[in-house]
Amino acid sequence: MAKAGEVFDAALVLMDEGEGGSIAPEPDFSSRSLKLMNILRAEILSLLGDRTSYTPIESMESELEGLSSGFALGALPYGIAAHLLIDEQSAMSAFYHERYTELIFAFSKCAKSQSEDIKNLYRGEEEWR
Repeated sequence: MAKAGEVFDAALVLMDEGEGGSIAPEPDFSSRSLKLMNILRAEILSLLGDRTSYTPIESMESELEGLSSGFALGALPYGIAAHLLIDEQSAMSAFYHERYTELIFAFSKCAKSQSEDIKNLYRGEEEWR
């Protein structure tokens, strides 16, 4: 299971910021990223049909429960990068958002579908008279 810090580091790499990047990341990127991860995590879990309550992540050491490592490290950094750059670099933000949306779609197509019995969908014929 991926940790929040790993997703944050991946987003910084995409944005070319941080240790190996060209410029230092903004000081509030870390706290904003945690909030964004909670929002995006709730979004994808809801899209996948998981309506159970979950505990929001509170630190970069928290594991992203409910999300596969592939999705957390493959798609989530694009969503984080898109939101972090929305004011500074709108073209890059749009690119990252589009990529995130593509990955969510691909991820949701691979997820198992859920089904349940339909009960009492129609009234009996005698009830209509």
